[in-house]
Amino acid sequence: MIDTKHFLECLIHKWDNLHQAQCQPNQFAHVHYDWFVNDDGVLSSKQWYHWNGETYRERTHWLSQQEDKLQLLIIESDITLEFRESEAGVYVGKTEGQIDYNGVKVESVISLDSTTFTSMDKGTDANGKVQWGVVPSPFIFKHT
Repeated sequence: MIDTKHFLECLIHKWDNLHQAQCQPNQFAHVHYDWFVNDDGVLSSKQWYHWNGETYRERTHWLSQQEDKLQLLIIESDITLEFRESEAGVYVGKTEGQIDYNGVKVESVISLDSTTFTSMDKGTDANGKVQWGVVPSPFIFKHT
């Protein structure tokens, strides 16, 4: 059975990709990602670019457990990622099936352990043209 408490202990942190942005400045902006439980007890996240400090994405989430997996619902978009724990103790989450959000097919893959959060997202239109998310590799976040 997957350990929800441990998953949340790994997830709820302030993260950034400073090392990645410094090593590949032409490919990656320096991004901050904060996962937290807000005052109402709701799992929330926000993201912002380091250069201007302005939040560009805020989300609320619902986490549910089903035996060997966790489902993380992004409430604002109704997109769910299913997380399973690998033999190495890494939580791997991905969107399942054809997810359509405002006419864009969404594909996301996240991996999480106690020190690293990686995220790779892609959105394609009905013709297969990439609308967003093309980067050379996933974003790699570490605790700040």
